[in-house]
Amino acid sequence: MRAEINTRPRDVFPPSAADLSLRVQRPSRASGIHPLRWAAAIAGALLLLAALSPRAFAQTKAPFELRWPHEGQTLIYGSDGCADECWYAEVRRKRSHRVLARLYCDGATLTLARSGNAEARVVGRCDDINENGVRGIKSKFDAIPEILERLMQGRER
Repeated sequence: MRAEINTRPRDVFPPSAADLSLRVQRPSRASGIHPLRWAAAIAGALLLLAALSPRAFAQTKAPFELRWPHEGQTLIYGSDGCADECWYAEVRRKRSHRVLARLYCDGATLTLARSGNAEARVVGRCDDINENGVRGIKSKFDAIPEILERLMQGRER
């Protein structure tokens, strides 16, 4: 905001109030919000939407936890790329971080590797989990814990 005082020379001293005028110039903008604030608000809203989407987690390299009902253990999910077709899910002990079982998908086959077993075994195809979940379960993030628990107990799909 800038103020200017307009005085006209007169031979009468002191000048009258009419001779002094105060003009205030304000910056003119159509909207009251700066364009960078609009851009920041839109970017923040898009980031929030992306963060709330479960598929956004799957497409990142950072692993995250899935729900797992067993105390002392945690289920970690991570994506290995391939547009979220290649992934792994590991059951670990919370204290030692030792891997108890690892279910992974290479894009085509679903494989289970258990600690203590040197050999991993193919337990199915990934397509059903990656696209639809399993038997009415809404997403693969709900299907993975169920399948992994069943396989760890020795029951097949």
